[in-house]
Amino acid sequence: MIQSFSPLEINQLGGTRIEVFQGIPSKMNPTYKLPGFERLHTSGGFGAMSFFHYAGDGFDIWYSNYEMTIKSAFIARADFPALELHIPVNHDFSSSWDDQKEKPIRDKQFDLSYFPFIHSASEFAGGFEYSTFDIHYSPAYLKKFAGHSPGLAAFLEKVQKRERADLLKDPQFLSPSMMGLVSRVLHCNTTAEMAPFYYESVAQLMLIEVLQRLNELSGNGTIKYSAYDIERTIAAKEIIVSDLSIKYNIGSLARATGFNEWKLQHTFKHLFGATIFDYAQSARLEHAKRLLRDTADPIQLIAMQCGYPDHSNLTAAFRKRFGSTPEQFRSSGK
Repeated sequence: MIQSFSPLEINQLGGTRIEVFQGIPSKMNPTYKLPGFERLHTSGGFGAMSFFHYAGDGFDIWYSNYEMTIKSAFIARADFPALELHIPVNHDFSSSWDDQKEKPIRDKQFDLSYFPFIHSASEFAGGFEYSTFDIHYSPAYLKKFAGHSPGLAAFLEKVQKRERADLLKDPQFLSPSMMGLVSRVLHCNTTAEMAPFYYESVAQLMLIEVLQRLNELSGNGTIKYSAYDIERTIAAKEIIVSDLSIKYNIGSLARATGFNEWKLQHTFKHLFGATIFDYAQSARLEHAKRLLRDTADPIQLIAMQCGYPDHSNLTAAFRKRFGSTPEQFRSSGK
């Protein structure tokens, strides 16, 4: 399902038509290489937007970046449907569809939704940079998995009838493995010839992660989590990622958030698809990858910045997770 900008009309609130152009100007200096992606951009008094699009066999991947200098709102219209896995990866913004307010979706959450046509409005605060990572799947692509997921089969029945639908009751937070898949695309360093195989694997693995979360939520239907439970658990996650050089235990997180240890563990697994230990471990190792790739810091220093007392501790955990030592990863240039 290839969805280019040609049949999509984007207007700034007030009626000004937004023209989207091929390529990315050098002054916009894109952060990621994204081999095999089509590149588009636009700019104006509101700031600048850049879009990266890969068209696969039954799926499309979009990475969009919005640098808003002032508070802005945009309206997009098109006659074609959209079936997308939507992930804000850098700040979140409010949106609506067909004049109906959409469920709020936070930074690093995801939802898989179907829209029979595009009539959306998005509002951005000024002075921020926003990014989204989206995978658009065709119904035929999803149908291959429907026999293994009753929830997906029910969702596709609504798609067949061209009814607005959400696969999940509420948006869910990305698990560490899902965040890793997003990172794998954004930091892909393969050739344009090999990229299609790489992106195909990510599209499939991401969908499997979504369906596994759907099955887990179906199995936990009797467990109730209050708004307080959820906010306290999100606060615990923010403490973990705010300083990855510190290893927090469950007791210290419970005391810091004023929450019961047992309930914190269970609510955390429900929200983030991983235990507190696994989530923190993954976050520290992903941070180590970024530092190895983007800095020249000594590996001993990186180990301490990521909560490992010495080089050997980081090496053992890094090799177990990624199959290579930190030195090998850095020398590979990935």
